[in-house]
Amino acid sequence: MPMQSISTNIPKECLHEYSLMSEYNLIMTYHPPGVYVMPLFDLENRFYGIISVRKGFYAGGIFSFELRIPEDFPSETPPKIYLPQGFYHPHVNPKTGELDASTEFPKWNPGVSRIYHLLHYLRLTLSEPAVDNPSQGKDSNASTGQLTWCNYANPEAAYIFITNPDDFEKRAKRYVANYSLWSASGPDTSSSPINISGWQDDSLINKIREQVSSSSEPFKSCTCCSDASCRGYSWIDPCKMTLFSTDRLVYEKSD
Repeated sequence: MPMQSISTNIPKECLHEYSLMSEYNLIMTYHPPGVYVMPLFDLENRFYGIISVRKGFYAGGIFSFELRIPEDFPSETPPKIYLPQGFYHPHVNPKTGELDASTEFPKWNPGVSRIYHLLHYLRLTLSEPAVDNPSQGKDSNASTGQLTWCNYANPEAAYIFITNPDDFEKRAKRYVANYSLWSASGPDTSSSPINISGWQDDSLINKIREQVSSSSEPFKSCTCCSDASCRGYSWIDPCKMTLFSTDRLVYEKSD
């Protein structure tokens, strides 16, 4: 009796949802340092993220971004990253905030190109922007150079990056000071999925301490867990949620 054929026709909706879950698991495992991403549950195919830039022209800046997944994902249509409108960078459209990743991903290959690869490129281009000087080309002329600058998402920023790096640095630092999430004039993130407001005045860390402290309440009255090391807080005072001093740690160990 011939074997029945097994259908492999997976509905596109199921494949799409499974692919998104798979990609998000990869993001959680392989995301670059300083980059955090969460799904936007009220908006389909959207992820919200923040990036902390640790070196380069934008060092010290913390910026939000949105990751938009095409409806036919996985396909050859690449996902796109959108930074805040007006973001000053050679590869970011100042009107839309869209990051141009075409130089890094001239073709998006489903199953090979991953979203976390795109996040690594985001971190790289904010830390070390790459801009080619058209005047160094073999067949460079005025018209060719003009066309080359226009190939960048922000031609003015690309031109200044090459011709006047000091001025570019001043503009980038000004943007960091005015539009970072920690800036007083920066965007309001109180309702964002990833909220870091309060980190400058310790209110954020105090809130986290309260949450950790409340989670340790059941162990405080447990006779079998009277020792701090048994509670899993051997280096933290569970009452004050502060670090034990070196002397206290030595004293407790001697007991």
